[in-house]
Amino acid sequence: MQNVIETINLTKQYGKVKALDQVSVNVAQGDIYGLIGRNGAGKTTLMKIINRQIIPSEGKLSVLGEEISKRDNLNLRIGTLIEAPGLYPDLTAYQNLALKCQLVGYQFNGYIDSLLELVNLAHTGKKKVKNFSLGMKQRLGLAIALVGNPDVLLLDEPTNGMDPQGIAEFRETILKLNQERKITIVISSHILGELSKFINKLGIIHEGKLLREECLNDFESENRDRIILKAQDLNPIVAYLEEQLQLQAFKVVSPHELYIFEHLNQPELISHGLIQAGILFDLFYLERFSLEDMFLNLTGGVHHA
Repeated sequence: MQNVIETINLTKQYGKVKALDQVSVNVAQGDIYGLIGRNGAGKTTLMKIINRQIIPSEGKLSVLGEEISKRDNLNLRIGTLIEAPGLYPDLTAYQNLALKCQLVGYQFNGYIDSLLELVNLAHTGKKKVKNFSLGMKQRLGLAIALVGNPDVLLLDEPTNGMDPQGIAEFRETILKLNQERKITIVISSHILGELSKFINKLGIIHEGKLLREECLNDFESENRDRIILKAQDLNPIVAYLEEQLQLQAFKVVSPHELYIFEHLNQPELISHGLIQAGILFDLFYLERFSLEDMFLNLTGGVHHA
């Protein structure tokens, strides 16, 4: 599938500090790409470079098939919500959107109402933005980013300030934009468990470096939930799993350890069965994986993002 965003050895240096260090990312058309990293890791810097707000020190950037080399190359169809949205506090949501429509030459009739409906702000009426909650402001920022029907959306920590219901609604909006409008989305967040519910590809940035980039399916295949069983002799255990429980989804990973990928909701069916059959084992436990686990393993230490 064609890449709509591609960077090659992208570097941004401020004095002796490298905010980005040789970062190469590939975002394909139709991706919901999750950008993961702690505060200061380089996520926002990368997004600002893609949006031409910052000029890189080194490397190449291609967006929608066009190589970007200058700050003034603003003809590409990118919508952004990076950091706090630029809103006029004494205007209504409708009036804020009307100003953006004027700027890009879009007609108001029906268009603004459809955007407000999409981000669940159609009920706000004459309420001024200064009286909005932080979550409402973020949703309005998303609506403004959508003016002009962009092909790509860059969303930097867009769910900040939202309650769980607001986050769930935002997730559904993102999926709708991706599936129905075919918008490619790059989204950064420190709420890793939430990201895993809707992204299809992820990139992990740490101290300016891209540590890992892969499809979520590949990650889940490599790091899926499993029962870990250790024993001095695995032969009777393997025989029991195959003959008595008729299991197929297990893997011997060493002479004394195997992984089981079935009965994860009722692991006791296996352990109790082995005990009743008089088959000895040293260790038996369920191990579950998540984006948080992967992030911590790669970056080392507690997640403070």
